[in-house]
Amino acid sequence: MNGANNDPFREGPFQDFRMLLIVLIIASLILNLMEIATRTKPVEEEELGNGIIFKDKHGEYYVRYNITEQGLFGIKYPIEITFPMNKNHTDFLKYLLANPMGNPMANPTANPENNSTCILSWWKHGHAIKGITNITPLFKAPEPAYIFFADEKKWETSKLGKFSERKKFKRFAQILYNGSIKELREFAQTNNCTRIAIFKEDLYDFMNIHEYITKRMKTSEKEIQSKIKDSLLYQLNAREASSFDCKEEGLEIVYQDNYSRLFKVC
Repeated sequence: MNGANNDPFREGPFQDFRMLLIVLIIASLILNLMEIATRTKPVEEEELGNGIIFKDKHGEYYVRYNITEQGLFGIKYPIEITFPMNKNHTDFLKYLLANPMGNPMANPTANPENNSTCILSWWKHGHAIKGITNITPLFKAPEPAYIFFADEKKWETSKLGKFSERKKFKRFAQILYNGSIKELREFAQTNNCTRIAIFKEDLYDFMNIHEYITKRMKTSEKEIQSKIKDSLLYQLNAREASSFDCKEEGLEIVYQDNYSRLFKVC
């Protein structure tokens, strides 16, 4: 056996395994490079509040900002969050920045970590509100079951943060779907939210809300149109601003534009 090649890694199944491992490593490197190369790059950007609003080469707008998360053993680590947003909501965000009520950034002596108030809105606006104004949104993520009905079928918690609390998320969806103003006000008060933000674009998400609440995957367009007009979400968008009154319903509009409304919880 003198002079024989006894290295088992130079041939046979071990050699095949080593080659497979090399291929997997190279493939992983290529995918990472492709992700870096295709990552959203701004062609136009604007600094606003704590974050940046930018447009990519496809004309889509995003908000980008940094947060600090706490992991195992209390170790804190920074996360850069990039999330789609509607450029039409910039004026709304500027109003929140300028409005001192419930806004820790507008009060230099306030500590954002101790800010006990929050703003209630549909989850898709949470990152823009948090990233720009530093006001705490009650929701800035869906809950796991909602992903099944949403347009986007995945949510990366490592990049976008934890899921919302299921019970609260579903309750809010139910209120927007077929609840009352009284239920909305009470839900906001229970969760210490002093403002409620409503956006017209949320009506485009109504089909997903409907399927999530009813667990029905097929609904006729005629039925959806009827459900929309019967919903609280539609009422909050469509009613005359002057018809909301603190004394009667406990909600008052303090800001509105062509795309959004901001209610004060009285």
